[in-house]
Amino acid sequence: MYFLIGTPFDTRAIARQLQLPEPAGGCLSPLPTRDPVIVHIAVLAAAKRHKMPLSQLPRLLPPCHKLSDRIPDYPNDISSQMLQQLANDTETTAASYTERTFGEIGTLTEVNTLDGVRMIFNGDEIIHLRASGNAPEFRCYVEAASRERSHELLGFSLAQMQKFRDQSR
Repeated sequence: MYFLIGTPFDTRAIARQLQLPEPAGGCLSPLPTRDPVIVHIAVLAAAKRHKMPLSQLPRLLPPCHKLSDRIPDYPNDISSQMLQQLANDTETTAASYTERTFGEIGTLTEVNTLDGVRMIFNGDEIIHLRASGNAPEFRCYVEAASRERSHELLGFSLAQMQKFRDQSR
């Protein structure tokens, strides 16, 4: 696929590559943006590859329910402490802070600390905690296979975040 940041986009070449009729015109000027036009192209290409209408593509994906919420009035220094404890904990024993705090969710299989702390548990359940970049609040994002489970994960995570804040004051 082509990235549409700062380079011209030859629509005729893409049409030939995807075996589609060539459009009139032929070239889009560089886009001074990070907007993901590439996503639209990838979705159209997937529909063509699977020979199905766009409306049917979601059938190919596993169920995934996402929720998010935040706790306002959460000082950045306290959210940083919690994130630091989780991030520094990933290779310790079962008695680690992460295991004590989130162990009842399931077995932790992966941790990503690129933007906060994103914890992936068995069953591909995800809890992602991050401090707000522009307000004194702590944010939580969750993903699970069912709507009910995503609500459980979000409620549990927010309670843990609240508990940490209350103990840190």
